[in-house]
Amino acid sequence: MRENISAFINSRRLIAVFAILTIMFGGLWMAHTQMNRIPDLWEHVYRVSGITNGDIVARPVTSVSDYHRIAADNYGGKVDWQWISLSDQHRDPFDAGVVQLDSITASDDIGADVPYNNTAVYSPISYLPQIFGFFLGKYLGLGATTTYYLSESIMLLVYTILTTWGIALLPRFRLPMAVLLLSPPVIYHFSFAVSADSLTQALIITFSCMLFAMANRTPSCKEYVTLGIIGALIAITKFAYAPLIFIPIALLITHAPTTRRAKITVGTTIILALALIIGWLRSTSTFVSNPASVSPSEVHERTSGLLHNPMRAISAIWYSISHLQGAFRTPLILLSIWIAFAVVLAAIIIHAITNPVQWRISLFWIFTYFMAVGAILATYLAMWLQGTANGVPGVYIMQLRYLVPLFPMILLCFLDNVQCIHHGKTKPVPLPSAMTHSMG
Repeated sequence: MRENISAFINSRRLIAVFAILTIMFGGLWMAHTQMNRIPDLWEHVYRVSGITNGDIVARPVTSVSDYHRIAADNYGGKVDWQWISLSDQHRDPFDAGVVQLDSITASDDIGADVPYNNTAVYSPISYLPQIFGFFLGKYLGLGATTTYYLSESIMLLVYTILTTWGIALLPRFRLPMAVLLLSPPVIYHFSFAVSADSLTQALIITFSCMLFAMANRTPSCKEYVTLGIIGALIAITKFAYAPLIFIPIALLITHAPTTRRAKITVGTTIILALALIIGWLRSTSTFVSNPASVSPSEVHERTSGLLHNPMRAISAIWYSISHLQGAFRTPLILLSIWIAFAVVLAAIIIHAITNPVQWRISLFWIFTYFMAVGAILATYLAMWLQGTANGVPGVYIMQLRYLVPLFPMILLCFLDNVQCIHHGKTKPVPLPSAMTHSMG
């Protein structure tokens, strides 16, 4: 019986079942979720529509919304009237970013200039599936509602392909990973939503699985290239996860001695990711994401102050973490996450102490762990720099959706270290031959 279960887990059937369940569960959540229950939905919709109208980089606009109340500080682009109309129909206090119609001063038959500072910071890469959906809807002459659900369906398909690819790459732990990815906190919302979070989460899941597969055997140069490209895409979709691009360095240490070609490949992909981030940040440096809460001058002061007075930011972040500050139904949710991270760190340390001969894999996991923690701290920092008004203690405001993409990586870290502790040594399991060929 155990052999049959093991054979199923390591077969293509599990991968196919996972893909089907992802489509099913994601589709059910998509049908169940109202438009105005996706965080910052209309600002994301506006951003995608603006991109399809040529506003790749946001520009000054004079219209306002409840979220963007200061016209002089607002940036956005031209949004089709059908999206403005749809957002007005679904106006809700949950999303204060819907444009105030009477504030529109620049418009034509196609659309009007509306503000979306907070989503304009994201590059078009963050919205590639949705951009395709919006273009397709416009080409086919579809209405806004139909185009909206078409775009969500395309995002769900892309999400399914990427996460299924990740599951297929895993040499072990496929079943617990599949259970995690199909659980409501992970698949809900961002397996399909018109949001920059959706593609980011899918890419990080694939990146985590590929990283684990490469840690368990000597990777090819092609695999380093693929991992590096995915890492660069993650960095440009959401800057806070940029620390993840450095994890392939740990792979070089794990598999030392490595070829010069592998080292050059890893170094090149890291430089590429940093160049993309710096290039995009420079193109968007003229505006801030939430000028109603933090003025451009205040953002500049906080950013420049990071070098000569970092304690201001550190104190705010520590206050938020230690006081379990965040948009959670109960602080116990965030507390349980911090406890889980502490348990994972303990597993890494115990493995390193009890199996010193395996110091390379321990070093890999400790480096990976702290890069994941670095992404969390970068998220706190970004929210403090541009989203937390003066006088507000801590950081406004941590949300579960910023942490969920890192769960698969942390789960693999925990399971691998616990298994190593249990067996007393690492026992890499080779990939099925078909999966090995698919990776390079």
